[in-house]
Amino acid sequence: LKERLEEAASHAVIPKESTASWETKQRRKAELRLRREALEHPVHVRAKVRIHMKLSGKRLRKMDRFGLSDPYLVFYCSEEDGTMREVLRTEVINKTLDPEWAPIWTDDYTLCGGDQTNKRIRIECWDQDEMVSDDLIGIVTTSTNDLVRLSKSH
Repeated sequence: LKERLEEAASHAVIPKESTASWETKQRRKAELRLRREALEHPVHVRAKVRIHMKLSGKRLRKMDRFGLSDPYLVFYCSEEDGTMREVLRTEVINKTLDPEWAPIWTDDYTLCGGDQTNKRIRIECWDQDEMVSDDLIGIVTTSTNDLVRLSKSH
C-alpha cells in the first residue's frame, strides 16, 4: 500500500497557483501597503476657495481716436522671487468708457496656486488696439485675502 501511494504521488499533478491569482494577491498586498502608509503619513489637502468677481469700470480714459476705449483686464499674482505671473484675462469690451465685464468665477488655486499666504494681486486695465501695441489705462493692486473676503461678503 505504501508503495502504491508513493507511486501515485510521483505521477500526480499538483495544481500550481494561477498567474492571475498571484497577480491579484500582489495587487492586494500593494493596496494594503499604500493604505497603511497613508494612515501613517496623512496628507492634508485644503479645499479650493471659490472667488466670484463682478467687475466694471467707470469713466475710463479715452484711448482711441474717436474718444472711446476697448478695455480688458489682466490679473497677475506675485511669485516668491518678486516677479508677477499672469493668471487671468477678461474679454475685451469694445467701444466704451464704462465697461462691465462678465462675472468671473475662479478659485485661489487659479489666482495664486493655492498658496495660503496673502499674495499680492495686480489688476491691469488695458485698451486693445489693432494696429499698434495695447495701451495701459490703469493699475490696481489688491491681495488674495481681500478678494476672498470681498467675494464672501457679496
